[in-house]
Amino acid sequence: MSKQKILYVLDAYPQISQTYVKVEIETLHHDYELEIISLRRPDYPFSNPHSYHYIPSYKEILAFARQFQPDIIHTHWMYSQLEIVNQLAKDLNTPFTVRSHSFDTLWKKRSWYHQLVGRGVSVKIRRYIDIMNDSLCLGVLGFPYVVPRLYEAGVKKNKLIEAPPVVAYDMFHNEEPNGSAIINLGACMPKKRFEDYICLAGLLPELEFNLYALGYLTETIKQVNQQAGSPVKMHLPIQQHEMAEKLKDHQWMVYTADPVLATVGWPLSLAEAQAAGVGVCMRRLRPDLEDYLGGAAILYDSVEELVDILKNPVPEEMRRQGFKNAKRFDINTHIHLLTDLWRAA
Repeated sequence: MSKQKILYVLDAYPQISQTYVKVEIETLHHDYELEIISLRRPDYPFSNPHSYHYIPSYKEILAFARQFQPDIIHTHWMYSQLEIVNQLAKDLNTPFTVRSHSFDTLWKKRSWYHQLVGRGVSVKIRRYIDIMNDSLCLGVLGFPYVVPRLYEAGVKKNKLIEAPPVVAYDMFHNEEPNGSAIINLGACMPKKRFEDYICLAGLLPELEFNLYALGYLTETIKQVNQQAGSPVKMHLPIQQHEMAEKLKDHQWMVYTADPVLATVGWPLSLAEAQAAGVGVCMRRLRPDLEDYLGGAAILYDSVEELVDILKNPVPEEMRRQGFKNAKRFDINTHIHLLTDLWRAA
């Protein structure tokens, strides 16, 4: 039997910060014939990606797609590529699927979210909602806390599928003892508030604090760290498999976030850290984070609360619960939520 043909249309494949795309593709590529189109070149590519094609022109995308003749078109995020996917689906009369995430759906602090719930919807966002409600859209996968937001914004209930984050559990799962350092990581953006991490490191000079910051405002954060006396060791981004090994040098992960912007969602790094036996401390932004972390983390309101906690090992009960919680998000247990849509088509 021939394999189903899936055409990915992605924003900037293979971007190192988008490991969820990498993990999904690696899980699927044996069972499906995949072709990947990237609309932009990545700033920080990850190593050994699936073969892909950089095609920024819609005319060339359409020509490529007509030659490939996909059974399904698939994309990530509810951003501008949705319009390209929708047009491509119509031109080919081919159905499509969407996997949403956190940053593309956290609208709380944005003016147009309040317009949405009041039904005074901006043209741009209304267009995305209309695309997801299109008859050619087979479904939109969203985190459990995201699905009600999308429904409230106007996406039809029968289009929405609750789906967990995409975690490469087997890559990170390691129950051997951990080291004693503290880690934080991610895209260096205001919403991550890495300044808090630097402040915390200054309160605990006897501990090793490492920060793996990716792009954007990294140079600014380096200056903040230097002005504070360099309490944090700054590192360049590393590949996913390298991070799986590096996590074992750490006892705690402190994931900082700006409580006003509040646009940090369900970071994959937290579940990956739990799988590696690292204790997780996360800013208390929303109640849904308690569901995500499964009672196996410290939710804090101020980094000062963590000073005494970080001086001690991760409680064994928390560590054991962390392994169990991370296992819930193993992509191998829920990839069918996506492929069931494809098979039904």
